[in-house]
Amino acid sequence: MRKNFLHFLIFIFVFCFSSFSKSETCGGADGLVCCNTITSTSGSVCAIPANNKYIFTLRRFGFENSAGEVTWVGTETSFNAALSSVGASMGNFISGQSLPEGTYVAVRPEVKLEMTVNGSGVSTSDSVACTSGGDQTENLATVMNNLSDPIPNCSSSPNEDCNTGDGYMRIRDTQLGNFTVTAATARTINFEFDVGSGVLFTASGGNCAFRSMGPLDVTMSFSN
Repeated sequence: MRKNFLHFLIFIFVFCFSSFSKSETCGGADGLVCCNTITSTSGSVCAIPANNKYIFTLRRFGFENSAGEVTWVGTETSFNAALSSVGASMGNFISGQSLPEGTYVAVRPEVKLEMTVNGSGVSTSDSVACTSGGDQTENLATVMNNLSDPIPNCSSSPNEDCNTGDGYMRIRDTQLGNFTVTAATARTINFEFDVGSGVLFTASGGNCAFRSMGPLDVTMSFSN
C-alpha cells in the first residue's frame, strides 16, 4: 500500500520537510499478482499489502557527490512504512542536517537487513484467508539467497546495492539523476513508500501460506 509521499526541502544546505499520504492497490508497484485474484489451488506466488506493519531501520542516509565522496546524515532509527506518520518520522531523521555545496549523483541509504512485516485482510478468489499470522521478522540477505539472487558484498561491489557485512545493506540509488546544491538551492524531493507487495504467499493445495516478506518500494523524484 503506497502510504506516503515524503518531502524534503533542500534550502541553503539544510533539510526541511512536509508529508502527505496516498493509497495503492494490492500487489504494489512490483507487478506481483494480488492474492485476491487467484485461487488457493493455483500454485502461484502472490502478494498482499503489509498493511499492519513494515518496519525497516535506517542506520544513516548518504548523498554521494561527483567525486565519489559521501555526506552522511542521521543516526540509526526504525520506521514503520505501513503508517501514514512515516513521513513525519523520516523528516525528523534528516531535518536540519547540512549538505555541502556540490553536484550529487546518487543517494546511499544504509538499511538494516532485518525487517518485520505484518499483513492481513486479503483472501484468495475462493475465500481462503492470506495472513502473515502476526509479525514476521526476516533477514533480507537470507531471503535473497533463497531466491538465488544474493546481495553482493560492498568490499567487491562498492558502487552497487551491497551487503556491508555487519547486518546492513548500502543502497546506491540514482533515480534522482545528477543535482547541484548551492547557497541558493531550493529543491523538494518526494519519497513515495509502497508496501503493496510487502507480504508474499504461496497459494497451493487449498491454502494461502506465508512465504516471505516482500519488497518495500521507495520512489524518489524532484517536484521542482
